[in-house]
Amino acid sequence: MDTRIKPYQIAIPDSAIERLKTKLSLATFPGETTFSNDWKYGAPLDEIKRLAKVWLEKYDWRRAEAELNRLPQFTTTLSVEGHEEALRIHFIHQKSERPNSIPLLFCHGSDLEARLWDTAVCGVTQGGDWGFFVTRAMGILYPSHVLASHINFILALAPSALYSPLLCLRYLIGRYTPAEKAGLRRTRWFYTEGSGYNHMQRSKPHTLGFALADSPVALLAWIYEKLREWTDEYSWTDEEILTWISMYLFSEAGADASIRLYYEAFHQATGAGEGDSALNPLLKWSGIPLGLSYFPKDVIVLPSSWGRTLGPVVFETRHEEGGHFAAYEKPELVVRDLRKMFGKGGIDVRLDG
Repeated sequence: MDTRIKPYQIAIPDSAIERLKTKLSLATFPGETTFSNDWKYGAPLDEIKRLAKVWLEKYDWRRAEAELNRLPQFTTTLSVEGHEEALRIHFIHQKSERPNSIPLLFCHGSDLEARLWDTAVCGVTQGGDWGFFVTRAMGILYPSHVLASHINFILALAPSALYSPLLCLRYLIGRYTPAEKAGLRRTRWFYTEGSGYNHMQRSKPHTLGFALADSPVALLAWIYEKLREWTDEYSWTDEEILTWISMYLFSEAGADASIRLYYEAFHQATGAGEGDSALNPLLKWSGIPLGLSYFPKDVIVLPSSWGRTLGPVVFETRHEEGGHFAAYEKPELVVRDLRKMFGKGGIDVRLDG
């Protein structure tokens, strides 16, 4: 197995771009109704039509590709426990200008990344969205390799009287701040009105996958709804939206590949805990020092007492703006939090030796 780390550049073939344009030119849209443009029903017809037209006639993938290729990208092949075939990993590696700096693994995606951490040096981690589960898995499965972890999507269980009596008391008497109460309302909205995609992707991903793999318009509508609903009134440009969608469309694994993660996560048990979900053990207490950043328009915004059941919290802040894609929407806030937590005056994180 060739495990060399090799430089990588994105180079989508012209044929793939032409195929996209052909499909867009032949797109069939739903018929007009009185509620076609009501966001309560999902992505609005007129907006999807407009974006599809921009995608076909004006959007320049090569420009976006050149911008993405400014990032220092690499690939390597690694063997991973539980997988018969080696995995080809694509990653970005930005070296620090400071000698002896502590590695920061800024992650997203699948729990496969957590298993790769077993071969890595000690460092600190940051995660949002699926990166929450990745960073949690790293700390639980390989605690000797993780010095501290920061997360900006916090999923936790209510405090229990057995393990967190004081936190549980606060939970039972409902002494929540106005921001925490607003967060619980946001969370209830997500579970009742915004989580249908999750049930579909974790139960029958292949059925949905046919539409996403074959239809650029279906992929656009499926993802654009989340970009709009999960942010804090972020002003998306057409280029940002279409680049985001194009990256899914042009990926080697296919536009449908990412949704299979949901099925695997909810149907595979792990050695780290019990139950039929690989996610269950990740909501338990971990001894890794933890930083929590809450954003008001995330899809799940829990009270601080819930988040503190995950581990020893050494940094915590609740922002007044920002949503689920905080690292994209409000990068300056995420960077500021990381500097406060890991920098001078924050947690005293040092590499042994």
